Amino acid sequence: MCKKGMGGVRNSEPMQLGFESAPTCLPKALRVLPVSEGVLFPFSILEVTIHKPQDLELVDDTMRSDRLVGVVQSKEIDPSVSEPAFYRTGCLGYVKQFTDGEDGSYAIKLRGLLRFAITEELRAGTGYRLCRVDFDRFISDLPAHREEIAVNREAVVNTLDRFIAAYPQRIDWDAIHEASDEILVNGLAIQGPFSRAEKQALLEAPDLNTRARILISLLEFEVTKVTGPSKNL
Repeated sequence: MCKKGMGGVRNSEPMQLGFESAPTCLPKALRVLPVSEGVLFPFSILEVTIHKPQDLELVDDTMRSDRLVGVVQSKEIDPSVSEPAFYRTGCLGYVKQFTDGEDGSYAIKLRGLLRFAITEELRAGTGYRLCRVDFDRFISDLPAHREEIAVNREAVVNTLDRFIAAYPQRIDWDAIHEASDEILVNGLAIQGPFSRAEKQALLEAPDLNTRARILISLLEFEVTKVTGPSKNL
């Protein structure tokens, strides 16, 4: 059974929110947090440091209610812009961890639940943004509605191997091989050296297989910057 908060669900654990089997419990409106660095995917983790007064207000209200926030990518390069333009597709996040910094900032750790599309920005009477949202296109993100779609894991790992050869860095290959397809693909999408538009394309991919194919193409493009075009890619 859903307990309604400010257009949301009130509980303490994200997997107990009822979202897995009851899409009617999904919020109709969300507090929206534009982030200038990073992107949140379903069932991934994003850490964000909050400084702006309006974002601090958003987190305060979120922690007093359902701990749910809509995370979107900002289109602004300058993080000091008070009301940045942002992409219209984001991910519902649950504040899994909250730390109050000595300098007045907040550090929060968000867990992605499922994606949403913004349909309308509302007048909230608050410093932060409030938007009406629609989850219909992304119901398949929920565990009970997810279809198993095969991912070419070997192609992902092989492309990653070529990328590491082109851009040497330390990587935990044991963790790579142990990760599920979803964690592997989404983790690389989050950490990859991609533009905001490219990360947004990864976020908006209709399914994990499509996201993996986009990821492979983006990684291959980065490799060609170092090695030049190759018939083997």
